[in-house]
Amino acid sequence: MIPDPATVYAIVSAVLIVAAVVVIPPRRRPTAGTAWILLIVILPIPGWLAFLLLGHYKLPRARRDVQARINATIDAQVAEAKKHMGDGVIDAAVSPAYRSVERLATDYGRLPVMAGNSVEILTDYGASLEAIVRDIDAARQSVWVEYYAMTLDDTTRPFFEALAAAKRRGVDVRVLYDTWGSRSYDGKKPMLQFLESAGIAYHAILPLRLPGKGYVRPDLRNHRKIVVVDNAIGYTGSQNMIDRTYHRKDDIYYDELVIRASGPISLELATLFMTDWVSEGGSFDDPIRPMSGDPSALPGSSLQVLPSGPGFDGENNLAVFTHLLHLARTEIAIVNPYFVPSEALLEAIVSAAHRGVRVSMINSEAMDQWMIGYAQRSYYGVLLEAGVEIYLYKAPTLLHSKYIVVDGEVAIVGSSNMDMRSFELNSELSLISYDEAVAKQMTAITATYQAASNRLTLDAWRQRPRYRRTLENITRLTSAIQ
Repeated sequence: MIPDPATVYAIVSAVLIVAAVVVIPPRRRPTAGTAWILLIVILPIPGWLAFLLLGHYKLPRARRDVQARINATIDAQVAEAKKHMGDGVIDAAVSPAYRSVERLATDYGRLPVMAGNSVEILTDYGASLEAIVRDIDAARQSVWVEYYAMTLDDTTRPFFEALAAAKRRGVDVRVLYDTWGSRSYDGKKPMLQFLESAGIAYHAILPLRLPGKGYVRPDLRNHRKIVVVDNAIGYTGSQNMIDRTYHRKDDIYYDELVIRASGPISLELATLFMTDWVSEGGSFDDPIRPMSGDPSALPGSSLQVLPSGPGFDGENNLAVFTHLLHLARTEIAIVNPYFVPSEALLEAIVSAAHRGVRVSMINSEAMDQWMIGYAQRSYYGVLLEAGVEIYLYKAPTLLHSKYIVVDGEVAIVGSSNMDMRSFELNSELSLISYDEAVAKQMTAITATYQAASNRLTLDAWRQRPRYRRTLENITRLTSAIQ
C-alpha cells in the first residue's frame, strides 16, 4: 500500500525536527539554537534547507587552517621583532587595571600591545580621505588597502588616482575589497577596470561559491577597514571608501570616525591585511618589512589590534568588549549604529548601570537597515529602566562611528558593530587604546555627538505606537537566527 502523502510528510517532518534537536544545539548560543529549531518545527523542510545554507557561521576548515598557520607565523614574527624593536615597545606595560584586557586580547587575536604610537582622530568625512591621499602620495615602499565597501565615484577618485601614481613610482600597491559589501555600487566595475589599467594587484574577499568543497556561507563578510602606508602609518575605523551618501536614494548620509596611527601599531595593521591577502590566494612568503626608524623615539600611545571573525574559534571582540565593560568603575560611553547585543553583553551593560556606572549610548534616529533598526530598539526599554542614557543622533545623518570608552582611560575603536553579525559572521578589526589622552579626546567627541542628538526618556519610549512594539519584537526574534 502506498503511504498517504500527508503521513509521509508528517514522518519526514518528525525526523527532521528530532535531527534538529540533536544537531543544532552543540557549540551554539542557546538563543540562536532555539530560533533555528523553532523555524524547523514550523517549516521542517525549508527550515533545514535554510540551516544547511546559513546555519554554519564559521569558515570552512581549510580556511580556518590558513588562519591557524597565520597565527603561528604571527607568533614567530612577534618573537623576532622583540629582538629588534627595543624594550617596552612590544608587550608594553599597561595600567594594572587593564592587564586582563590586554592578556585576553592577545590570547584571542595573537597581537600584542605596541607602545610608541602617535594617534590622530579624524571625524570629518572629507578630511579623512584627504589625509589618506596625502600619505599615499608620500609613500615610498608600500600601500595596502582593505575596505568592506569600496567603489570609484567623484569622492573617491583622488584616492584611486593616488594609488595609480604610487604604483607608477614603483610602490607595492595592493587592494582588497569585500565581495558583498561592494557588490551593488555602479562604480564597482569602473573601479576594477581602473585597478587593472593601473597594474594594481587586487582580490575580492570571500567570493561567492556554490555549495560543495570550499563552500562559504554567502552572507559571511569581511567588514574591516585598513590602509597601511610603508608599514609606518595606518588607518582604521568605521569609514568605507565611498561617497558620504553611499549612493542611497533617500536623504540619509553618514558621519564617521577614523584613526590615523603612526608607529609600530602599523605593523599589526599590515599583519592583519596580509592575513586577509593570504586567505584570498596570496603567498605566505610575502614579507612584512619592518618599520624604518627608531619606534622608541616616537610619542607614546600604547595600542593593540584585535582581529575577530569566523576564522577564529571564539567571538574575540564580544569577549573583550564584555570583559572591559565589567571592569568599568565610573563611566561607559558606547557609540554604535547597530546594537543587537548578546545576553552576556546586555547583562554587562545593565549590571554596570545598576552598580552606579554612568552608561550612555548613542544610536541614530535614521535607520538605513530597518530590521536591525527595530531589533535594536527592542532593547531600549530594559536599558532605560536600568538607567542607561540613550541618545538618538538627529536624522537624516546616520552616525556610523563605532567605539567604546571606559572610565576616560581605555577606548576601543574600529569596524565592529555591537550585534551578533559583527560578533559571529563578520571579520572585524578593533583597535584598543590604553592611553588616557586618546580616551579623553574620544570623550570630547562623544560630547559633540550628544549635542547633535535627542535624548530618549523612558516615559517617551513607553508611549510609542503598538505597531512599532510589534515590529521590534518580530525583528528581535529573527536577529537570533545566525
